[in-house]
Amino acid sequence: MDTTQAKDKICKRLFGHRRLVEDLLRAHVPGRWVRQVDFRTLRAMPTEFLNRAGDRRFGDVLWVASLRDGRQVMVMIEIQSDVDSDMAARMAAYVGMVYESLTPAARGRKDRYPAIFPLVVHTGDAEWNAADNLRDVAD
Repeated sequence: MDTTQAKDKICKRLFGHRRLVEDLLRAHVPGRWVRQVDFRTLRAMPTEFLNRAGDRRFGDVLWVASLRDGRQVMVMIEIQSDVDSDMAARMAAYVGMVYESLTPAARGRKDRYPAIFPLVVHTGDAEWNAADNLRDVAD
């Protein structure tokens, strides 16, 4: 196992702890929605996904929590040691795979998809300079 793989494995274990994810969101994510999260309901989700074509993909860390109004939010954390100029597109694809994998029972109230908050945690030495969203790389 090389250094990058070891670091990724350690990070996945760290972000597999509920309290660390709660602290990360409270301390570093702006927005009112974080204050609406009932962190007592935060629970880890499987990170293996099959798309409709049967392609198997693995994410790093996925959590779901209820908001105080009863809706749900999913927090998808990807650990990235190298700067990846395609990361915004990859995250959009991962969001799509999560939605494809949800059964109607897992979708929440009124058969609605939960919001997904995609978060990239960069662990590399090089400064992150890739686009943060598709809007920055699409025409």
